Formats: sequence, structure tokens, C-alpha cells
Amino acid sequence: SLELDVGLHRGGFSPGAHMQAGLDILHRSQHLTLSGTMGYEPHLTKIPDVEGWRDRAKRGAWKILDDTYDQIETQFGVGILSSLVRNTAGSPTFGLYKICGIQMNWPQGLRWLSRAILIFLYCADLSPLLLLQRQH
Repeated sequence: SLELDVGLHRGGFSPGAHMQAGLDILHRSQHLTLSGTMGYEPHLTKIPDVEGWRDRAKRGAWKILDDTYDQIETQFGVGILSSLVRNTAGSPTFGLYKICGIQMNWPQGLRWLSRAILIFLYCADLSPLLLLQRQH
């Protein structure tokens, strides 16, 4: 998975030339595979919710995610995103999302869970969206 810089600037790829260089390496490699992205944005909850600052930062983070996904689809083909783990929206920022689909998208990663586990993924109204349980 690729670490994305969604505005905190402590590391990770941003859309553009450096991202493209990394995607080119992954695309050409016989030994490396793109499995997903991680664009965690904990800084959003620390930004004061005045003058539109937090909303502007959130829109900026989402634009980075959207631009990254566009760049990945251009490199690997339309449809690739449905097979990738797109991890974002951790505990502090989950409540900032008003839509489902961007945050906590784990389509492939869940199949490797080895013990019975209950996982609840929530949407904006915090009602259960998905319940998974491994049968013995």
C-alpha cells in the first residue's frame, strides 16, 4: 500500500510526478503489487472549525484522495479501485465524513482475518453498514 500525504506533510505520496514514478515501478515490477492506499487525516480534527478552515482542509484532503485514485486508474485501468484497500478516516476523523464509500474501504483485507471477529463499519448516521463474522 502507498502512504498518501493528505495535508499533514509528514510523509507519503502526493498526486503528481513522484506518485507517477512509484506507480510506474509498481506497474513494471514482477515482484511488487499495489494493494491499496492509506491517507489518514488526523490533523483535520485539530483545525479550528471557524471561518471554514476545517471544511477547506477536509475538501483538500478529499481532493488529494480523488486525484490519487484518478492517477491510479490511469496507470492500472478503470476498475482497479474496487480491488484495492483504500484506508482513511480513523477514529478521530470518521465523524467528519457525510458519505460512505471513501472511508475504511477494506474489500480484500478482510478475507485474511483468522479468528471469529465482528466488524462494524459505520456511515454518517452511525448505523451499522456491515457485519462480518467468520464461521468455524
